[in-house]
Amino acid sequence: MIFIDLLIAFIERSAMRIITVFLVTAAFLLAFAVLCFSQPGLDDYIELHDWERVHFVNRGETLWDIACELSDNDYDIRLVVAAIKEVNGIGALLRINQKLILPVN
Repeated sequence: MIFIDLLIAFIERSAMRIITVFLVTAAFLLAFAVLCFSQPGLDDYIELHDWERVHFVNRGETLWDIACELSDNDYDIRLVVAAIKEVNGIGALLRINQKLILPVN
């Protein structure tokens, strides 16, 4: 009889562990989905900003550097870089004194 009681207690504890792991995993996946989909897409980012600021590329400056200066941690830097490239019709390489149109807000 004691063996059966111990077996039942073990099974109950195991079930609680499984349920706990399931709930923690579900909460993590939900939080991850919210974070992933809370950022606007490229077109949304471009439409949300006024692209009127003119910038001339300085020696050693990269798109990443420029995007970091523009972003106030509200947007993923990769999104800002992609938007700058899209608006200006450029690739990854910049030239010194190249004219870029950047968002003012």
